[in-house]
Amino acid sequence: MRNFFKARWYIVLTMIILFGVILWSTHKLFSTEDQTPRLRIAVILENSNDKRWDMFKLGLEQASREYSVDINIIPTGSFDTLSDEKNIIDGEILNGTSGLIVSFCADQDAASIVEDSIIPIVMVESDVNYDLSSNSQINSVIPDYNQMGKDLAMAIVNDYGDELKWRKIAILGGNQRQKGNKELLNSFCDVISQHNGTVIWTAPLPITSVIDLAPKTMPDILVALDDKSLQVAANYKFNNNKKISYGLYGVGTSSDNIYYLDNEVIKLMVIPNDFAMGYQSVVDVISMAKRTGNESKDITISYSVVRNDEIYTFENERILFPIAR
Repeated sequence: MRNFFKARWYIVLTMIILFGVILWSTHKLFSTEDQTPRLRIAVILENSNDKRWDMFKLGLEQASREYSVDINIIPTGSFDTLSDEKNIIDGEILNGTSGLIVSFCADQDAASIVEDSIIPIVMVESDVNYDLSSNSQINSVIPDYNQMGKDLAMAIVNDYGDELKWRKIAILGGNQRQKGNKELLNSFCDVISQHNGTVIWTAPLPITSVIDLAPKTMPDILVALDDKSLQVAANYKFNNNKKISYGLYGVGTSSDNIYYLDNEVIKLMVIPNDFAMGYQSVVDVISMAKRTGNESKDITISYSVVRNDEIYTFENERILFPIAR
């Protein structure tokens, strides 16, 4: 009798185990079918480790957490030509990336890269001469460079008034291979000209060291239209404060430039909302990849015009210190 009960117990135990295995297998089968692969988004930026991109990267990270996508920021240095950047783009497409976020180093021939794209591409910092409506897989998320240039120039006009016509102005023009920086420079110069200001020289590419700045004739007003040039000009003024007296204005986003603004080395800075640019670019790639129908074309991000005594206002802190939100 004891052997009979023992045998029956083994049968029951075996049936329980088999039933458990069937339940586990069924769960795994259906859970695997329900899982969708995470989107992989590659981000290609010139000098990707530059502090200029810090706020932008925070925006990328915030969106990647909220939407459960993988962000891969490709390590890069300077791009000598657009073909250097194109080679990286082609490699990422071959590796099966779901979408691209790209800051093109130059306008010329960039349209040929995006026009036939079969995966979503969001252009940031500057777009290219291309009709975005002709390809549903292409979009841009950029500041209003034309208005930024006007606002920066008008701030200088307001500071100097009628004295402006007696002041020598010099411009560090940033990367003039980019459409956005061309618009920024042109709109700035138009307003300065309308108010009888005189530009004595313009540097067409970003400067990277004091050596680039030292040989120039020192102006009364120095305007830097990109973050790196503004850093160099601010550092040069900071270290030569007794010799250098130019009023320094510019466009920037990095913590170094915010420090110089806070310490009155920079008088006024136009600060694009790079956090929003990074966040929105991820959202747009996702929308295009999933074809949600919510895609928006040619998105313009906000910016702030900030003087050194205005850094800690509520609205400016939202842009300068987004982690605190």
